[in-house]
Amino acid sequence: MHDELGQLLTGFKMDVSLLRKRLTGNTDPVVKEKLEYMLLMVDEAVKFVRNLASELRPSILDDLGLIPALEWHSREFEKRHNIKVDFRPLMHELTTSSVIATGLFRIYQESMTNVARHSNATHVDVSLGIVNDEIILSIADNGKGFDPSSTTKKTLGLLGMRERATMLGGHMDILSEPGKGTKIVITIRQPVEKMATL
Repeated sequence: MHDELGQLLTGFKMDVSLLRKRLTGNTDPVVKEKLEYMLLMVDEAVKFVRNLASELRPSILDDLGLIPALEWHSREFEKRHNIKVDFRPLMHELTTSSVIATGLFRIYQESMTNVARHSNATHVDVSLGIVNDEIILSIADNGKGFDPSSTTKKTLGLLGMRERATMLGGHMDILSEPGKGTKIVITIRQPVEKMATL
């Protein structure tokens, strides 16, 4: 998706640049100003797409793996939202498919976004482990909690997370009630190679 959008923006920029060259003799300052503004906006859009692609799947996920990527996102989240995150991986490394790694990372991002937007939490406990060949990612905050049976717009992100977990061959459980925080548990039922467990 990001590659296609980047290609579209690049093509648009080339067309605007060509149009600017063709209109070199045009002395209308409004036309010149609009063309320059369009080129500037295309450059900004390209930067935005690159940043977005990096946030959705940071290079650290490919370079170092899921655990360092989750640790990195936890630190970035702390800096951005001033909410303490204790991330505790129960192994040194986790070897799994890129599809599962990306899916878990995206679910974690969405879960932390929900914490920042809706929970009023000051602390989040996160653990990642393997039990009986199942990957288990747990995210628990000390926020205001909510009624999981609610179908308001606030829960649409949760529905998307649940669908993503299902697509990965697992499921997601939501434990929450008003005034008692929220705990999200993602379980992926797929054998993985366990390495250097603690």
